[in-house]
Amino acid sequence: MQEDRRKRVLIIEDEASIGLMVAEILADEGFGVIGPVGNRREALSALEDRQPHAAILDLGLEDGFCVGLNAGASGEGHSVPCFLGSRTRQHHGARA
Repeated sequence: MQEDRRKRVLIIEDEASIGLMVAEILADEGFGVIGPVGNRREALSALEDRQPHAAILDLGLEDGFCVGLNAGASGEGHSVPCFLGSRTRQHHGARA
């Protein structure tokens, strides 16, 4: 079995349509996609088990904020660069 050498990106997003869109874009660009996962428990498990090279985080998940997830799973010197994003429900659909 050949080892997958693609850079792995973990998607942490509790809105399925957004998570799937981001996953498709990353896969089309040649990244290995982990997720999307939609809650803190799944995110911690994926960070520890799959050791992604990077993560795209929605800060406000249904079961709490993603703040500290990286620190909680970065044992043994494994640190994950993160892109953070969020919006509040009240701003959904607002136009600039």
